[in-house]
Amino acid sequence: TVTGITGCTALLLTGFGIKDSISDIVNLEYRELSTYQYEATTEEGFTSAQADSLLAGTQAEYLRSRTVMVDCKAGGDTYSVYLMVPEDTEKTTQFLTFRTREGHTPMPFDQDGVLLSEKLSNKLGVQAGDTITFTEDDKHYDVKVTGVVEHYIYDYIYMAPQVYEKVTGHAPSMNRLMVITDDDHESVVEGALKSSDDITTFADIEQNASDFDRMLQSLNYVVLVIILCAGMLAFIVLYNLTNINVTERQREIATMKVLGFTDREVNAYVYRETLLLTLIGCVFGLALGVVLHGFVINTVEIDSVMFGHTVKVLSFIISAVITWLFSLIVDRVIDRKLKKINMVESLKSVD
Repeated sequence: TVTGITGCTALLLTGFGIKDSISDIVNLEYRELSTYQYEATTEEGFTSAQADSLLAGTQAEYLRSRTVMVDCKAGGDTYSVYLMVPEDTEKTTQFLTFRTREGHTPMPFDQDGVLLSEKLSNKLGVQAGDTITFTEDDKHYDVKVTGVVEHYIYDYIYMAPQVYEKVTGHAPSMNRLMVITDDDHESVVEGALKSSDDITTFADIEQNASDFDRMLQSLNYVVLVIILCAGMLAFIVLYNLTNINVTERQREIATMKVLGFTDREVNAYVYRETLLLTLIGCVFGLALGVVLHGFVINTVEIDSVMFGHTVKVLSFIISAVITWLFSLIVDRVIDRKLKKINMVESLKSVD
C-alpha cells in the first residue's frame, strides 16, 4: 500500500510540477525579464538621431543593441547562440532584468566579461570565472564569464559595448531596437515602427508571449494524462489491497461484530490502517515527486527553451489532497462489503 501510494503521489506531483514549469516561463521571460514592448531589426547604419526622429512625440524610450547569431563553445560542443551588445549599459536595466533564477539576486552587467543565460551555461558546463570562445565573421574571440542569469527562451550572451570593442578591436554596429512606451502611445509607436523603411522586421513582445503560450498549452494534455493515470493507480491499488485486507480478515471482523462493535467502529478499525499507510505513502511520494519532476523536466527540455524547475506549494497540497480523496472514496466503496459480512458463516470458516 505504501509503495502504491508513494508512486501515485509522486506521479501527481510530477504532473502538477510540469504544469507549473511550463506555465511560468512565458510570464517570466516576456513580462519580468524582458520589460520592453516592441523589438525591431534596423537597417545597417541606422543611427540614434534617426531613432529619435522616428519616435518623436510618442513618449517612448528606446535602447539600441547589436544582436546577432554567433557560434559559442568552451572546449566541447559548439552551439549557435544570440550575442547581444546593448549600446548603453546603464540604460539596459530599464529593458532587461539580469538576475539569478534561485533567489533572484541582481547580477551586475559590468565591463569585465559577459553574462550567460542559464541553459547555455549548463550546455557549455561553465560558471562565473570560466572562459568561453565565440565566433563572429569567422574570427574567434575569448571572453571571461562574470555571471549566469535567469533566461528561458533561446540562448544568449550579454556583452557590454566596451568589452566587445576591447575583444574584437572595433565598435559594435547596432542593428536592433527595443522600445518601451505607455499604453496611450502603443498604437502610435507600433504604426511608426511598421511604416518605417529603416525597419526590416518588427515584433510585438506581448503577441510573441501569447503565441508561445498557445504552443505550450498543448503540453497540458500530457499533464492531464499523467494526473489521470496517477489517480487510477491510487484507486486501483487502494481498492484491491483494502479488499484483500477485508477478505483475509473476515473472521476477525465477524468476531468484532459478535462482541457488539457497531458498523462505524468496525469501519474505523479497518480504515485506520489504510489512512495511516496513505499518510506514510504521501510523505514518501512528495519527496519522490520532487526528484521525478526534476528528471522529467531535464529530459523533455528542448534546445531552445529552459523550463522552470520550481514546484509551487499549491501543487504539493493538491497532490496530497487528491491521494487522500481517493483513499476516502475507496473506504466508502468497501463499506458495503464490511456490512455484508455474515457473522455466522465467517465464524464457521476454517483458518
